[in-house]
Amino acid sequence: MFDPQTNAYLADLAANNTRDWFTANRARYEAHYLAPAKAFADAFAAQMERRSGAPVDIRLFRIHRDVRFARDKTPYNPHIHIAWRNPGAALWWMLGLEVEALVIGLGCFGFDKDRLDHWRRLVDSPAGAELKAITQGLTGAGMRIDPPSLKRVPAPYDKDHQRGNLLRHKELAVWGNRFQRRWKADRPAPAAPRHRPCGSRPVGADGSPSGERPVVSFRRLQRPRQTGAPSRRGSEPRVRSGRSARCESRIRPVPP
Repeated sequence: MFDPQTNAYLADLAANNTRDWFTANRARYEAHYLAPAKAFADAFAAQMERRSGAPVDIRLFRIHRDVRFARDKTPYNPHIHIAWRNPGAALWWMLGLEVEALVIGLGCFGFDKDRLDHWRRLVDSPAGAELKAITQGLTGAGMRIDPPSLKRVPAPYDKDHQRGNLLRHKELAVWGNRFQRRWKADRPAPAAPRHRPCGSRPVGADGSPSGERPVVSFRRLQRPRQTGAPSRRGSEPRVRSGRSARCESRIRPVPP
């Protein structure tokens, strides 16, 4: 799985984030980025299946950045992002192997209409006080919560609602990045990458951080293929099933 060569590749990519460098180092990408990422995703999913007794959806995010509307035009993400969940579950587990840290997250990355209505009713009810205390406890312990999606408290709630910050959320994810990577003394830490780290901004309804799209979305167990429209905001992501989904050359990115 991941080894020092993976660390070195991410650091070198952060320092040489160009198409020419990536093309010249394609073999390193396949051997030290893609292969160990897929192996780790499968191994973690196997543990989840054993504990939950249910199949697991896996998402391995693309190394290519979507730069169409980004100020930062560097073409590649110098990190590895993977997500897991049980089919139909609201929560995704997220892992980000960054240049200088390991980031772990858990959350619902985009409430559908029913969950959004339930969330707002819950926040507005007496139970909302406990929710507020829980989120404050998490941030007080050093965790990070994605900022609210909305600038204003949604109608019909009062704009000065005592839990207006929670009402402005259309998703909720908690991140921990206290697992700082240690670099060898003979290898200085690279300059901070220009992109934002995992969990530093809201994540789309399909589980994709802004500027990223998943390269593969599959279930570990053989299931009938699901059809339907590509994922959109507020809807469930489309899932490709079966063994063929493991072959990268036969997988098309899920549209944002």
